[in-house]
Amino acid sequence: MIVDAFTQVAAAQALTATGVSTSSIDMSADDPDWGVGEPVGFAINIDVAMDLANADETYQVNIVDDDDVALGSPVVIAEQIILRGEGVLGAQFFIDLPPNRTLQRYLGLQWVLAGTTPSLTYSAHFGPRSMSEVPYRSYPKGYTIS
Repeated sequence: MIVDAFTQVAAAQALTATGVSTSSIDMSADDPDWGVGEPVGFAINIDVAMDLANADETYQVNIVDDDDVALGSPVVIAEQIILRGEGVLGAQFFIDLPPNRTLQRYLGLQWVLAGTTPSLTYSAHFGPRSMSEVPYRSYPKGYTIS
């Protein structure tokens, strides 16, 4: 993914309970019609695999907006549940920002963690879906050199 520091909302942020991203994006000077045309949203990379030692652990990531830069009273505008086994090291997700939505001034992420010992470390950036790479996959070569 092509990223810059101004679109980053989390850099190797560790969580063991429900919490918001360490940074937010100020949407005040921008066009209020985000998400119209080319889809935009958050690309999320799992930096340390989610703890799935107990079957009761659940992970949900929300796109939130707020009038507070620290996202102190976030309003959920999109959500995605990460299923057991999907939150492995290196996993990548993209969550679309819904189009035609009037946003409050600041935009960020909120993780809702529940269970016995939930934990994860992630990084996230805001941008167009087209700039988010598809997870890399290696294929067998299928030939021999003699």
